[in-house]
Amino acid sequence: MQSNTDEDSYILFHKLIYEKKNYDIIDIDPYGFPSRFMPDVFLLIKNGLIFITIPHHAVNILNRMTQELLNNYF
Repeated sequence: MQSNTDEDSYILFHKLIYEKKNYDIIDIDPYGFPSRFMPDVFLLIKNGLIFITIPHHAVNILNRMTQELLNNYF
């Protein structure tokens, strides 16, 4: 599903879960940490693929997310 909307992705994500939608491929590419979509993303997929992008460390420094990165991944 490709959607051209101004709706918040997190709200849309949970709306799709509520509607019990299922997809073959899900690509999570947030501007920030993908952890906010876990573990709920697994409710949208059955026997499919999930691609997750984790932000580069330099982006985290610019967004003051370095401490959260260290807490979550190290």
